[in-house]
Amino acid sequence: MAARNRSADSLSGARCRHSRPSSLARSPAAPELPTLSESGLPGFEVLNWMGVIAPARMPADIMSRLNGDIRAILQSSDVRERLLKQGLEPAPMTPEAFDMLIRSEIARWSAVVKEAGIKPD
Repeated sequence: MAARNRSADSLSGARCRHSRPSSLARSPAAPELPTLSESGLPGFEVLNWMGVIAPARMPADIMSRLNGDIRAILQSSDVRERLLKQGLEPAPMTPEAFDMLIRSEIARWSAVVKEAGIKPD
């Protein structure tokens, strides 16, 4: 997180030149920078994401409360502002949506590894 913070500070002070965002939408931290998709690579999207993963078979009521608490924290103006200053955009989601994100990322990057012929050393 510290590196992301220095990056966002450098951008706001224009001390260095930054690459274009790899998301499909422009970054709230640098809305003036066009995305890679807008810059000639249509549909290009590579995202960094973080999440909280709970043990398998966690009771639904506990999962629901934990998800609600985390969503409330991420939606609070103080936390949201702090994250945005670090170049991070909070995107709270349901446990089901997060599960789908993880599964789709595994499928996507597995295909990239297979197509590129990447082998473990």
